[in-house]
Amino acid sequence: MSLEGRIIEFLDAEELRVAYVRKQERDRLHLIDPRGRILTVSGDRVVVVHRPASEGEFPALARQISEKVAARQTEVDVELSWQSLGGKQREVESAELAELFFAETTPEAASAVFRALSEDNLFFKRKGAQFVPKTEDQVSTELTRRQRQREREEFRERAVTIV
Repeated sequence: MSLEGRIIEFLDAEELRVAYVRKQERDRLHLIDPRGRILTVSGDRVVVVHRPASEGEFPALARQISEKVAARQTEVDVELSWQSLGGKQREVESAELAELFFAETTPEAASAVFRALSEDNLFFKRKGAQFVPKTEDQVSTELTRRQRQREREEFRERAVTIV
């Protein structure tokens, strides 16, 4: 599929960024971001493909997309998404998880799920643009580790106030 003239979200330094595809040359994409900066990225960094648009309407559409994604992201229950996979240890894409959680595979829903799972790494491990659910043991171990870390921090805070 040609991405030229489409709004996309791509991985840049492990974060999703919105951009407009000006030109596609084989596996290289020439992009412009909402601030007007020109970028070139590999096509395998694309995670979400949004609708076609003109370059002139891109900044306003990028803002709308970002607002929709942020609103949807607050709805995502990462633990419920993890539970709905039933312990299956296989790589899943954010679009598949969006279908499970929201019962739709819109680009905004896929982006919201991707962002939510990237921020909360308790239940899933990210592998490129896909996610692998952690085992119950891994989740339990991580919860214990986080609890102990919190207890150590609270102890340090109390110790500093005593001295």
